[in-house]
Amino acid sequence: MSAENMEVRWFRSHFSPAVHLYRDGQDQYVEQMPEYQERTELLKDNITNGRVSLRIRDIRPSDNGSYVCFFQSGVSYENAILELQVEGLGSAPVISVEGHQDGGIRVVCRSAGWYPQPEAQWRDLQGQLLPSASEKISPESNGLFQTEIATVLTEESNQKVSCSVRTPRLSLERQSAISIA
Repeated sequence: MSAENMEVRWFRSHFSPAVHLYRDGQDQYVEQMPEYQERTELLKDNITNGRVSLRIRDIRPSDNGSYVCFFQSGVSYENAILELQVEGLGSAPVISVEGHQDGGIRVVCRSAGWYPQPEAQWRDLQGQLLPSASEKISPESNGLFQTEIATVLTEESNQKVSCSVRTPRLSLERQSAISIA
């Protein structure tokens, strides 16, 4: 059924203020949550068939979570719940050699811009996991995460190694390699 003359409200945990509100045939911004201002758009291509979509631009980690789409016409109403999972694919890992440690060479891998917290690991040429000497995941000011993982390569170690950083949910991955003579 057409939703052109209905109220269509997208909201998070509270009915008001809304993430986006459409009423009286127009988008309404007075009741919009400040963090969504100028970032949302109701796609109305199929509104006459009762279908609308919400587009959120400039996705942020804080956008992660549940959304409710609420339709109301007179006294009848329906709603649907949607779970948005935000994933941020960070930068390609940067590998650096940082001197000697424990009879070997300390190699550090760094990457930033991930959401949620990434997983990082070292592998040798055959794809076998290498032990890490240290691992640190830190939040950035924008809600994203940066990671730093180190390993110590000894004479017995394979001298070509790769560092991979990935997201836990979708397994999106970035990888870099280094060869030490």
